Amino acid sequence: AADDTQPNHETSARQRGAASASTSDSPAGHAREEGQGSRPGKRPKQQKVPQLERLAAKVQREKAAAAAAHEAAAAERAAREARIRESQKHRSQDRHKMFMRTPKGQPLMKFRIDKILGTLERERQGRQ
Repeated sequence: AADDTQPNHETSARQRGAASASTSDSPAGHAREEGQGSRPGKRPKQQKVPQLERLAAKVQREKAAAAAAHEAAAAERAAREARIRESQKHRSQDRHKMFMRTPKGQPLMKFRIDKILGTLERERQGRQ
């Protein structure tokens, strides 16, 4: 058996330092109070959170992030579908106007000319 007064090569300096500090600093053999470190200004150790609680919190954060992403995607999808419905509605109305005929079967030029003028105005605004 190794003598406790002589340092053993297998024991580290930390263990030797902790053993000598605990016996010399503690009054009347009482254990050192929590929060008092061997170095001045050392912060007390915080309570460790159990692994199960850490994992539960992590899963909860991930679920919240996934739910927020899902809600954002649903809102974006609804906005896109609303734009598509509006454009389809306008195209349907324009198509109906283009198919209108006079009682003799001739196409109504009024709506065709309006469409051509609208296209030209949009091109002109795009250039400026």
